[in-house]
Amino acid sequence: MNYFFYKNIGLEERKLELSDEFCIVWFKPTLKKLMLHSASKLRYFFWYLITLGQFEIIYVKELKTNIICHYSHIFPKTLQYPFMSKDEKHIINCHTNSKFRGKGFFPFVINQVSKKYSNKCWIISAEDNLSSQHGILKTGFKMVGRGKKTITKQYIID
Repeated sequence: MNYFFYKNIGLEERKLELSDEFCIVWFKPTLKKLMLHSASKLRYFFWYLITLGQFEIIYVKELKTNIICHYSHIFPKTLQYPFMSKDEKHIINCHTNSKFRGKGFFPFVINQVSKKYSNKCWIISAEDNLSSQHGILKTGFKMVGRGKKTITKQYIID
């Protein structure tokens, strides 16, 4: 499978708003509490170990119901991303609850991460994931290359 690599290089300020019905939560996992949503504890424990506890999860929650509408993960450089420099971040495993799609949560969250980690943020999209590519480009990220995932699960830019 082919992938597109994007980076937040020289972004101009984007006005992406979140409705008053929702809030954003920056979550820092601990060994006692690895995530706020339901998912594989084993996977998150593994992620905690390989990142030395340095990953974050950003949630968008509906205030009225406290339902998690969207979440994205921000990872530091790991062996899986050899093209990154030590101080850069990578946005991975983004998910929007199907009931809340089309509300702009994905681009909003990417934009928030980009503001926090100015010019130091990567995101990768599968070549056939057009909705992801649209959301990424909406935030002003620039495509900087194409590449593949190796058999050892490393992402390599061609």
